[in-house]
Amino acid sequence: MAIGETQKALSSAPQLLLLDGPSGSGKSSVLEHLRDRFTHAIHVGRKFTSRSPRPDDNSWEFDFVQSVPIRDGLIQFSSVGHSYAIDVNAIHAANSAGCVYATTCVDLPTISYLRSIFATSVVFLYRPMPEASFRKILDSRCIRDASETQRRLDEFRHGTRDYIRRICMYSHVILNVGGLDELHEQVDRLVNDCFAKGHLDFVNAME
Repeated sequence: MAIGETQKALSSAPQLLLLDGPSGSGKSSVLEHLRDRFTHAIHVGRKFTSRSPRPDDNSWEFDFVQSVPIRDGLIQFSSVGHSYAIDVNAIHAANSAGCVYATTCVDLPTISYLRSIFATSVVFLYRPMPEASFRKILDSRCIRDASETQRRLDEFRHGTRDYIRRICMYSHVILNVGGLDELHEQVDRLVNDCFAKGHLDFVNAME
């Protein structure tokens, strides 16, 4: 992609891309695709988290700590009994380098705050499945704590209600109803829309 075209695309791109959705909806899979496919345009950031690592965790997605640090620039929030933090300074650094910063966030007040200080696209991921399949996902992640299991089950059971409550926050919705190829195709189309705004085909230009 030519430098001029890259600058043209990035000039209409958001500063921040947030992925929201219940456990098992595919947020990490989307981040991994963004990281691999759009290396020079999207920076996938790491979050601090107080939860324990799982077998399927990526080293580039989380910074596992015993206690989330308190310092200027860190926005803390909680989800299903664990603490997380997003580094605002890292978002500014990515933007200064000409990249969109991408991460996940499922906390409504935090999403609202980030939208107030950055040009933000918020994407909701939804993956319909039977509860038995969702329980298998929890088992594969070695989630054994009864309290956390119940919180995640409640999140799963009320996913549609939560989406309706937050609908005005979302720029896009991804339905994770097929395989990875279908998921990646939706992500590519989303990125094309976020970046190009009708000015150029960003996804094809990246080839």
